[in-house]
Amino acid sequence: LRGSAERYERKQFVLHLDKAPRQLVKDRVIWVSVHSIVGDPDLYMSIAEPPTEKEYVWKSVLEGADLIQVHPDDPNYLIGTYYIAIYCTASDCEFEITAKAVLPAEHD
Repeated sequence: LRGSAERYERKQFVLHLDKAPRQLVKDRVIWVSVHSIVGDPDLYMSIAEPPTEKEYVWKSVLEGADLIQVHPDDPNYLIGTYYIAIYCTASDCEFEITAKAVLPAEHD
């Protein structure tokens, strides 16, 4: 999924794992990445409500590509709804976001 955001703008996405066939997500690592096309987007995730830059469960704010992996042994792991936010602080940005559920050995 491609998207864009202006400087200081937050874009929200929702990942509904509870709508996928259970055998495709059970005991899988939830893998969410954002690849920068222009600028430096940062990635935030939560489970109870949409995340902000100050309130989130997971974040990745590296320069360039960002990745969050939620493993089945994470206490916040669930087969349900994940809220994802992309935030651009340095400049306007364009990005591509990918989400998938993979077997633990597939992501290493």
